[in-house]
Amino acid sequence: MSVKPTLVVLSPRFPYPIEKGDKLRLYYQLKALVEVFQVHLISLSDVKIDQSHIDVINALVHKNHILYQSSHRLFKGIIKFVFGRKPIQVNYYNERTIKKQVKELIEKISPDLVYVQLVRIAHMVEDFDGLKAIDYMDAMSLNMKREASFKSYFLRKVFGLEAQRILKLEIAINKLFDKKFIISEPDKQYLADQGVNDLQVLRNGVDVDFFLPEKAQLKEQIYDMAFVGNMGYLPNVLAAEFLVNKVLPGLPKAYRVLIAGARPHKRVLNLASEQVKISGWVDDIRDAYLSAKIIVAPIFSGAGQQNKILEAMSLGKVCITSTQVNKAIGAKEREEVYIADSAREFKETIEYLLNNPDLCIEKGKNARNFVVNNFQWESAGNLLNKNLLQLVK
Repeated sequence: MSVKPTLVVLSPRFPYPIEKGDKLRLYYQLKALVEVFQVHLISLSDVKIDQSHIDVINALVHKNHILYQSSHRLFKGIIKFVFGRKPIQVNYYNERTIKKQVKELIEKISPDLVYVQLVRIAHMVEDFDGLKAIDYMDAMSLNMKREASFKSYFLRKVFGLEAQRILKLEIAINKLFDKKFIISEPDKQYLADQGVNDLQVLRNGVDVDFFLPEKAQLKEQIYDMAFVGNMGYLPNVLAAEFLVNKVLPGLPKAYRVLIAGARPHKRVLNLASEQVKISGWVDDIRDAYLSAKIIVAPIFSGAGQQNKILEAMSLGKVCITSTQVNKAIGAKEREEVYIADSAREFKETIEYLLNNPDLCIEKGKNARNFVVNNFQWESAGNLLNKNLLQLVK
């Protein structure tokens, strides 16, 4: 049996439990990578990781290294942002002692290849002269730029400056890595227009066997619509507020809404009412999707690919989302997904679908088939392995 090449995977977050998009992406990438590489995971954390979560990753990778960061680094990062030239997100992960530990670990492991998740920690391997690959994941500068437009005057300036600094970083590290990945074609095109070349689109996937209508626990549809996601993430906070404050008032009072997802921001919690249920973390996210007749995602900021839409579609749920979200997915409008870009369009589409339950079933089947044919983790993992193996062989 041939010896597997050694791979160091460097991540700004511990990838388990899966409650954020970057964790989801990394967890399933690790499952693919261990098939062809001897994987050493180095992940950073600012909170103590539960041993049961560590055990999950220990059972997956060859070696699991967790480096705990200072609890004061956010304050230090902001100070450095004000008086320096680096993005807050880089300053947040720019502890000298952590960088030293990463360097020492990599030297000790002596890998054939280092794979970095996200540009915010690219600086930690800038001195490593071996083969390197990076997952940009999203066009982070575009994300910041879009979020800035939703802020007050002062914060708009701060987010705008952060976007400029991140873009400079995205461009600067372009030549440092031998392979570069991005999650969607729109993100790739945006960065290509800024001078970031040779990006390989590497989509996320869906565990279509887990998000399977026949296997999922059947739930009574007690909600008319649901919005599911990380409710501490600003684009989702804005979407929840848009749904409740702009869309819901124009719909029948009898309609019930579920907003589900980890770490709901206080702005999301404040949306709760007799008509709106804020559930917070859900042990089995399928329950949230299946308890609603339709899924809505009025997301107009952020970048990348919205995994929750794909999970819902895999479960055979009909979804309404924005043009921006669907650009990263590429589903056929009114066949596999419904598109709305204003409060009026969301209201009209919601009422149309809720008044046509048989149509929801038909379009839900189309949605499921679309995900099965285009967004399976196995395909994404095979593409990642193929590209990385090209570097080491």
